[in-house]
Amino acid sequence: MRHNNAYKKLGRTTSHRKALKKMILNELFDHESIVTTLPKAKHFARTAEKTITIAKNGKTLHNFRQVLSLLQNERITQKLFNDIAPRYAAIKGGYTRIYKLGGCRWIDDSRGKWAQNRLGDNGVRAILELTQKKSKEEPKAKAKAKTAEKKKK
Repeated sequence: MRHNNAYKKLGRTTSHRKALKKMILNELFDHESIVTTLPKAKHFARTAEKTITIAKNGKTLHNFRQVLSLLQNERITQKLFNDIAPRYAAIKGGYTRIYKLGGCRWIDDSRGKWAQNRLGDNGVRAILELTQKKSKEEPKAKAKAKTAEKKKK
């Protein structure tokens, strides 16, 4: 029985699991959507939600250092505090979404490569993504604001 075991070990040592967590969270916050296996997506979505909540609570030095100690990447930590956390200011949870992909690789070839299970061990794949993506108009609005600012000078 797994009494008092709150997390899965994912078949890895502690140091490997920590490195995997750092890598997956960095890629998730950088690209806002990643393809991974279903157990990893379920395990690390919980940590991603907690990280966004810390960033949402305000850009204090303590919160910034907490997230930086987890991600160990200053550029992505800045992106999390400046771009991602403000999108979720109005909601209290549900920052990530998991889509299960695929079925058996040998049933139907018309599903495409992303819908197939992982080659080698036939592991179920999933998409882990943020629920609110950056709108396509956001960079255009920032560019317009910059040009308007330059014209004033």
